[in-house]
Amino acid sequence: MHRLQISFYGQEGYRVIRHCVNEYIKQVLGPHCANMVIAFNEAVNNAIKYGGKSKKNTVTVKFHLLKGKRLVIRVKDTGAGFDTAQACQAAAVQPDEMLLEESGRGLLIMKAVADYVAYNKRGNEVLLMKKIPAVTE
Repeated sequence: MHRLQISFYGQEGYRVIRHCVNEYIKQVLGPHCANMVIAFNEAVNNAIKYGGKSKKNTVTVKFHLLKGKRLVIRVKDTGAGFDTAQACQAAAVQPDEMLLEESGRGLLIMKAVADYVAYNKRGNEVLLMKKIPAVTE
């Protein structure tokens, strides 16, 4: 069972680990991983931006390989969270309009790319799951 957990503070902390984490996702998912890297980056950016105004907002990222068939990524911040039902409903009602906005597309991108997206009750953690493609030789 493969597990990896990393915690950091803010954009500067993410800048330090970003390349390694993106390489890990590429290694697990293979050549068709670019969209999942984007979805992961959206989740982290949301955690940094909305996770709390304090410079001590800790973002924790956990990676787990589920039976070698699925990559599970959890992104959690120490903020108060948000109303996930309301945000998801807004994204479902006006997806075309949201695509043209400067921000606010993260939820749409994550739902479009990951096989499964879920939020904890508090709204400060997102789970992204992606099936690992079968290796063909």
